[in-house]
Amino acid sequence: ELEACVHHNERLHADQQDATVRIRELEGAVVRLEKELEVKAAAARSSWKRLRRAEGQLLEREAAHQVELNQARMEIKRLALENRDLKCTVTDLQKEVRVAFREASAAKSYKPPPTPATKR
Repeated sequence: ELEACVHHNERLHADQQDATVRIRELEGAVVRLEKELEVKAAAARSSWKRLRRAEGQLLEREAAHQVELNQARMEIKRLALENRDLKCTVTDLQKEVRVAFREASAAKSYKPPPTPATKR
């Protein structure tokens, strides 16, 4: 029975040594994983910063384009008013030309009444 206890004790000691080796292996794996996690977290932070920077630039460009778009719309409205004014001016000039042609045509065909000197 003593021999069985010794054998059992030796077996427990071997199991304890195996467990200690396995614990050290796992601790080493944990350290490696923590370092890998730190590296990946740093890369993620860097990527996040680049993403935020790019987003900021995109928002700035979008705002600038919005300003340009608003300016273009105002210019279109101004040109539309100017075009409307020019159309009115053209219409008025066309009316004046028609009146002038009528007056010129009437003047050409106008024959003054005979004067007493021309009746003889």
